[in-house]
Formats: sequence, C-alpha cells, structure tokens
Amino acid sequence: MKDVTDMLYGSKSMAEYAWEKPLGTKPDGEWYYSSGTANIIARIVRDMVGGTLVDVYNFARINLFDKLNMYSAVIEPDASGSFVGSSYMFATPRDWARFGLFTLRDGVWNGERILPEGWMKYSTTPTPLAPKGEYGALFWLNAGEKGNPKNRMYPSLPTDLYYLSGFNGQVVAVIPSRDVVIVRMGVTHDISSWPQEEFIRQVLDSISKR
Repeated sequence: MKDVTDMLYGSKSMAEYAWEKPLGTKPDGEWYYSSGTANIIARIVRDMVGGTLVDVYNFARINLFDKLNMYSAVIEPDASGSFVGSSYMFATPRDWARFGLFTLRDGVWNGERILPEGWMKYSTTPTPLAPKGEYGALFWLNAGEKGNPKNRMYPSLPTDLYYLSGFNGQVVAVIPSRDVVIVRMGVTHDISSWPQEEFIRQVLDSISKR
C-alpha cells in the first residue's frame, strides 16, 4: 500500500511516479491490480488532446460527459494538471448509472457511437493471467477461471457481470444478460463487512420476481 499512498498523496505527477517504478517482471509476465496504470493512461490522454488540464477537461466534458448528460461528473487532477485516472471521480448516483448504461449499450448514446466498436468487448475480456478472470481493461469482471468458470469472484452472480469498484464499497455493476445497471454509493469503512455479492444478487432477485 505504500506505493499507492505515496503516489496519491505525495507526488506531484502520479503518472510519472508510476512509470518511474522499475518493472517487476516482463510485460504480461504476471497480473496484479495496479492503479498506477490508470494514471499513466490518463496522462497519455492529456498529452494526446493538447497537453494541458484545460485541454483534457474540455475533451472529457465535450466528448463524453455532456453527451451523456453527466453534468455532475468531476474528475480531480493532480498537481501536474493530469486527471487522476485511478481515483477521485465524483458524480451523482444517477450519472454513474448513465455511465453504466453507456457501457451496456456498447459505447453508443442516443444513436451516436462514442466509443470505437469493439471497445467494450475488449475491455470486458479477461486479461490472460488474471487467476479468476477478474480483470479486463480497467474493468473488474466475474468471468471465472479459464476452463473453470465456477471459480469466480462472485459465484452466485452471472459470469458476464462487470463493474467499477469504488471507494469503501461503492460500485457500478453492469449485467448485460439481465439488461441491468446497479449503483451503490454508500460508504462502508470496514469493507470486509459489506456483502457486495449478496447485495447485487438480492437486487437481481427482486427484479426477477416483479
């Protein structure tokens, strides 16, 4: 945890902090969750759209948030003027639900394709070395172990579940096979006590009984 806290609270540029870390293994040599990766990607996006905080703010607002009517959405930057891709995005539950619905619709909103075709399929395909098929491209998954899908993060939930995992139990869960987006914005300080699988299952059960 020390690297994460140093990156989030002690570095001017979170992307630079992450990319200056020496490689622990060759690329694709092993898998583990790295929030620094999201910050490197955020910096690449900033540089590609003009190189300043104003440029990337306008890019996100005009090309995504405004199109989805996500007017409450705010992504905090670090001191270098780059969005913190790993953390610190704030929005109302309704706007988070809009984002979940946007991904459920394969990146199409009001008939306009915003994400490239195939982007969500790629993002929700397990990275090969994730032991339980639990991670894709910046989305958490419930796909299960390759060849043994019963060995998955949430055994009672569908294998096509993918989700954004937020702070202290906040979650945006998308289940394409059920055409459902579930948003939970509560805060549980003892995260081990929050029964996320049971919560999502009960929501799905309540829908199926209607």
